[in-house]
Amino acid sequence: MKLRGAFLIGFFAAITCIVVGLVRTPHSEVLISSGISLSPQWQEIHLENKLQTKSVISELVVEMPDQQIRKIGNQLQLADGSPLQVEGYLTTEAGERFELDQVWAMVHGTKTFLRLSNARLECKKCDYRFGLAALRSNKPVQTGKVVWMSYDPRTSKDGVVVPHALE
Repeated sequence: MKLRGAFLIGFFAAITCIVVGLVRTPHSEVLISSGISLSPQWQEIHLENKLQTKSVISELVVEMPDQQIRKIGNQLQLADGSPLQVEGYLTTEAGERFELDQVWAMVHGTKTFLRLSNARLECKKCDYRFGLAALRSNKPVQTGKVVWMSYDPRTSKDGVVVPHALE
């Protein structure tokens, strides 16, 4: 009887740990697009599932095809050597526009990504909900996946989190 009681207590403790772990995920991510053609015209993505700021840092991560793009310092270049610049913005449900004015390139393994953010999206108690994302570039280019991420960089050993959808 005592063994059965100990088993039940251990079982419920394990279930509780799993549930708490699922509720307190270190980051959240939403796949916005499996790919988008960028050009000098704004490409608006109307979002069925609102993007939310859920953690310390929130940003759009755009996968850039390796065969077309290379990273030189923090700048991107197309295969012909011309510079590539990508811009973006988010619009809240209330119509407030957030320019994604912090853009930097990152290489992870063999993949190149752009990370687009705004200083106002780097806060502990933000509660923004976005219904529209828009991107454009100075030259025509096809992207890979576009992912929204909200995360705490302290959850990774080097402070860099790559969305699971892009690994």
